[in-house]
Amino acid sequence: MPLNTSNTCIAGFETNMAPFTKVVFNCTGLASRTLAGVEDSKCYPTRGQVVLVKAPRIQTNMMRHGVDYETYVIPRPGSKGNVILGGDGATYASEVESILARTSALSPEMREQEPEVLAAFAGLRPSREGGARVEREEVVVSGQRRLLVHNYGAGGTGFQAGFGMALDSVALVEDVLCGLGSSTLQARL
Repeated sequence: MPLNTSNTCIAGFETNMAPFTKVVFNCTGLASRTLAGVEDSKCYPTRGQVVLVKAPRIQTNMMRHGVDYETYVIPRPGSKGNVILGGDGATYASEVESILARTSALSPEMREQEPEVLAAFAGLRPSREGGARVEREEVVVSGQRRLLVHNYGAGGTGFQAGFGMALDSVALVEDVLCGLGSSTLQARL
């Protein structure tokens, strides 16, 4: 079923809920700190970097927690051999070499053949004191009960935790979603 979506800058959820809206998923990451109606002071940015490589022979997802860093190898299903290599830390050119060295030490599949580096991405990750927030909250908008499901704050574990967090978020409102007819489903961003 096709979804109707729009990309709109919003001040808060309550002012942007259509009258028929039953559930809104808040996946705004760092914006959850300042978004009206959420304003989660526990959110903060952390720097991080990942490397995208072409390495179709890598099939095993691996992760190691080190002192002041993470190292992970995450094959991306359906990507024709793309793999995310990463770890928390600085966002410098030398970090690419560090990530490649640590992932090669971690993964025997990485040592079989040097991967083709496609890109390096550095940025701010949405972290949260106390860990990720996956929570159902009831809000009242224009006198009507609505549900707001928070799903953010994974920090440097977004690739690892994102799918599970999404499943948990949907499970929190499964009672409402099961009551909706397929003809009424419409996404609005």
